[in-house]
Amino acid sequence: MRLIKESVLAATAALCGAVVGSLATPHFAPPRSLEVESIEARRLTILDERGKVTARLASSGGSSVLSFYDSGMRRVLDVGVEDSGASRFIRLFDTNGEVVAGLNSLPPHGEATLYLGDDRWHSRIVIGALISDVAPAASGTAEWGLELRQPRSSRSLFTALVRTPTDSSESTVGVSLVRPDGTLWHP
Repeated sequence: MRLIKESVLAATAALCGAVVGSLATPHFAPPRSLEVESIEARRLTILDERGKVTARLASSGGSSVLSFYDSGMRRVLDVGVEDSGASRFIRLFDTNGEVVAGLNSLPPHGEATLYLGDDRWHSRIVIGALISDVAPAASGTAEWGLELRQPRSSRSLFTALVRTPTDSSESTVGVSLVRPDGTLWHP
């Protein structure tokens, strides 16, 4: 009888050990690597060890954006494409979620523009293709340069411009200074 009790006790202990071990292993064992040939998803979220989002890759309506977040869950950087890849961009955000610096390459010819600013003046300095912030010209831009803008405005205070029409032998260079009231300053 004693042998049967010990056998039942040993079997019960082994079963309990197996159950507890299988439940505890995912929490204490090191993570295993996963190898797959392909993953298809519209959104991929990367979490830190505390479960907070640190990065997200999302795709929707012809746009794909890789976004990075700080410890306060504020977006700090975007890298992406829009219009099925025709427009490409990098954007840096301030603590209020406003873009303070950006690099854009726009269709139809990939003209690139660098925008620099801060929390008071977004797009304070513009370097590159001087095109509208809203939409590029249909045939691309022939105007390249440096522009310093008035605070909280798209109005230019200083522009150094190189204009190159289709025939590059006819390029022109110009500099303009603008008074705060919008009139040109003539020395």
